[in-house]
Amino acid sequence: MPTEAGLGNAKTYSIQQTNGNNSAAFEPKKHYLRVDAVSWYLNKESDFWKTFIASGALQIKLPNENYEVGLGTYKLDDGMKTAPVFNRPIIDDRVYLGGSLTVSVTTQAIKKDTLLSKILKDLGNSTVDVVTGAIQGATFAGPTASLLEVSKSLTSNIKEILNQGEKKIDFFSIENTFQLSNFTGSENYILLHRGVELNNEKLKIDTSGNHSESLTYDGKFLDDGAWVLLRISRIDKYSGVRPWYMRAREIRSEIDNFMDRFEFGSMSKEQALNQLTPSDADPNNTASKVMELISIIRNDAVLSYRDALIESSMYKNLLQAARVAVNANDVNEYKKIRDSFINETTKGVEPNKLVASILKEEYDNLLFRDKLTGLKSNALEGNDLWRSIRHTSPLSIR
Repeated sequence: MPTEAGLGNAKTYSIQQTNGNNSAAFEPKKHYLRVDAVSWYLNKESDFWKTFIASGALQIKLPNENYEVGLGTYKLDDGMKTAPVFNRPIIDDRVYLGGSLTVSVTTQAIKKDTLLSKILKDLGNSTVDVVTGAIQGATFAGPTASLLEVSKSLTSNIKEILNQGEKKIDFFSIENTFQLSNFTGSENYILLHRGVELNNEKLKIDTSGNHSESLTYDGKFLDDGAWVLLRISRIDKYSGVRPWYMRAREIRSEIDNFMDRFEFGSMSKEQALNQLTPSDADPNNTASKVMELISIIRNDAVLSYRDALIESSMYKNLLQAARVAVNANDVNEYKKIRDSFINETTKGVEPNKLVASILKEEYDNLLFRDKLTGLKSNALEGNDLWRSIRHTSPLSIR
């Protein structure tokens, strides 16, 4: 007979979902970390939920980083056995800088109150919004500290409401630390469970149903005790939008239009080359705009090495391609070099000498940046940089 929520022993389990073609482990600065609170389950009779509401808090610690969010309220939709926590990541595309991941979850129930239920739900959503903003605004010192303090304060309010609530029931409080370098594949799961001790090998994630994931034990839905299921994803390519994307696209269009004007004779070769050469006297010329953009990309602490490398290299390649074409009086050279960069870097083939030299130059700039900021550098694939970036593609032309 399944254990009632709030009874039994607390334990964590890791469930690996390794695919044969995607079995790489987390590597610092190459990959992003994404954490989703997928679902939670509390084994209580339906009458219990007529008089009680459940909520809780989740804390995720990375080296020098601490994220705290509320779980909202436990609510079962019609026909559902588990309650979704959020329909979006708690930690979304945070550059993995190495080290371990510590997860702590607390779940409780208090006497039902419509106002408190709404407050707990709203506070839970707010904490996730704040954490997302902190990650998107990260610098080399880490996520935005002031926003993480706001999230911590909101989560403390959730804990206080639960601790002072009438007829409080504690379901579980669990904490464990995981070495992300031991997680292989693009998706792994962490189960935080209180109930009977489980055989880890019998835990599976079923993705065949109408809903994205279902936790099973020995082929059946796990209806024992109380549990929260987290998904830990290794992301190769940044999926969000950076503030400089629009500017990058404008500059790309400006260079394309610039080459069209040169082709139709509206500027001389000398005038064109002046525009394609960075100048302190003319900081608004095309080359100066490109170099300013490249500097912004290099110093975007939200991006992985691979994404920063391919993005800054692409715009340096555009500038080089334009110069080559102007010197050769052949705009087709520009189009050829421009397109070859995308084709060669995204198809996993060894690039031509021009692209290879640009990649190496930009990689050296990233290493120099880390030296100045005191960050530890990772080697990627040394001289064969193209082997690293074959897993990504330019972000700002999606």
